[in-house]
Amino acid sequence: MYIKFNNNAEDAFKFYKEVFDAEEICFYKYSKEMTNDENKIGTVFHAEMCIKDSLYLYMSDALVDYNTDGYKIVLEVPTLDEANGYFDQLKVNGSVISEMKKMPYGPTIGELKDQFGTIWNIVAC
Repeated sequence: MYIKFNNNAEDAFKFYKEVFDAEEICFYKYSKEMTNDENKIGTVFHAEMCIKDSLYLYMSDALVDYNTDGYKIVLEVPTLDEANGYFDQLKVNGSVISEMKKMPYGPTIGELKDQFGTIWNIVAC
């Protein structure tokens, strides 16, 4: 999944890395050698992390007003305790769309929009 942020990709990267104890793969910012656009210097060019050895997040700053509607990230974890822990951390300064709820077809699912505008489905399978 590649996520574009509205000039706060570095904050989002640090937050997600901490919440998920994710592995940092790479983190690059624009430098003077990479662009002539002064507005880009110091912003995130490209960053990658791996969550739970399976979900790779790629991110960068869009440097324009970027609409995050129309996608969401689904994170499946094996236990309800783990799912509740991620849900509780991600909802801080965000908004809950639907609380964690046991579905009639099996898993427990919660949905939220985090402080960066990213929509998450956290699923305990």
